[in-house]
Amino acid sequence: MRNYLFLLLLCAFYKADAQDPAYPPAPAALLNIVKAEYFIDTDPGFGSGNDISITPGVDIASIPVIVNTTALSVGAHKLVIRSRNAEGHWSISSIRQFIIDFDPAYPLATAAPQSVIQAEYFVDTDPGFGNGISITVSPAVNISGFTAAINSNLISPGGHRLYLRTLNNEGRWSVTGSRAFVIDENPAYPAAPSAPGNITFLEYFFDTDPGFGNGTAVSITPAVDISALTIPVNTAALTQGTHYLYIRSFDDWGMTSVRELLVSSTLPVTFASFSGKLQGNNVQLSWVTSTEINSSHFEVERSKDGIHFSKIGLTAAAGNSNSRQDYAFIDPSLTEGTYYYRLRQVDNDGRSKYSAVINIRVRAKAEIVVMPNPASQQIQITGLPLNSSYIIFDAAGRQERMGTWNGQPILLKGLSAGMYFLQVQQGDQLIRKPFIKQ
Repeated sequence: MRNYLFLLLLCAFYKADAQDPAYPPAPAALLNIVKAEYFIDTDPGFGSGNDISITPGVDIASIPVIVNTTALSVGAHKLVIRSRNAEGHWSISSIRQFIIDFDPAYPLATAAPQSVIQAEYFVDTDPGFGNGISITVSPAVNISGFTAAINSNLISPGGHRLYLRTLNNEGRWSVTGSRAFVIDENPAYPAAPSAPGNITFLEYFFDTDPGFGNGTAVSITPAVDISALTIPVNTAALTQGTHYLYIRSFDDWGMTSVRELLVSSTLPVTFASFSGKLQGNNVQLSWVTSTEINSSHFEVERSKDGIHFSKIGLTAAAGNSNSRQDYAFIDPSLTEGTYYYRLRQVDNDGRSKYSAVINIRVRAKAEIVVMPNPASQQIQITGLPLNSSYIIFDAAGRQERMGTWNGQPILLKGLSAGMYFLQVQQGDQLIRKPFIKQ
């Protein structure tokens, strides 16, 4: 806002006499001031300034003057005022400096918020205000937290941007908000497969594929599932050394399964059994031999596909024995999936043979649960792998017990009644489970 500048006009004159006697005569009577004017910055010449309305008089001090500064630029300026008496003599010009500063008007008080009465969205291209896809809203000052369904069926795969805006009951649109999103091409689920047909034919061969239908036939009872079938395999014609056994079945030919085998003139180790079981996320393998001749050790091998195996551990063998020998091996902390295992028995002379292949299904890691809760004498833990370390803290954070969990209940004898926490480490995660001792 530009303000008018108010000044007080004070002008005086001094008239010199042509002669200067030793004693000056009495001063002439003062003449009336009859005109006053002002200008800003640039002098237009005597008598050409902005006229100031006055009443002629000898003394016009304390007269207010309104100076119009509307057209002036922001910054420093110079105001000049002068007056003329009845004889036509002009006064000394009076100069004042001032500054024009841009001072906007104070804003009005904020209006009361208006209700949102309409919302719309569009994708990528703005169709213009009011032409988007309408979203139903209940009119309100604040509609945060509402949900709306966005139809993405006709949007092409790839990156896009979603825009959303609202309209209030004064007809004013909000700022348009936007979010990036991606449409990922997701083909329709395939139709359910047709019901499986019976497997009607089974064959095997060694080392070299003779062609589909030309292997050694195996008599079977036609069925949809012939898993766990035991078949005789004739190895009489095989030479000593490593060979590969291939088995496949027909209802439209299935995949060919392959297993490695070693043909040896002697049997240094006789396997009585080889099995595995799941304990938490650990697989415990057990095997039994009935005889061992010059046996050095057992190598435990694991595979994810049943074909490509790698060694994961080694267990020393008894060496020579005609009695039952029991062995065990634990494969710890496995992720979810199916695992295949076999044993490679190695003799003292370096020769080796393989056991049968078994498979174990490891499911997702179970949640750790302490039970019963509340407890009185003991607690049991589920979902915790064997040989996991644990610590029991009281409610004040004091350590009360620690140990290694072997699958047996943890006795609470000696603990007073109250709240406790069982703490275990799973990978890089520290887990605490609360329980109450009664």
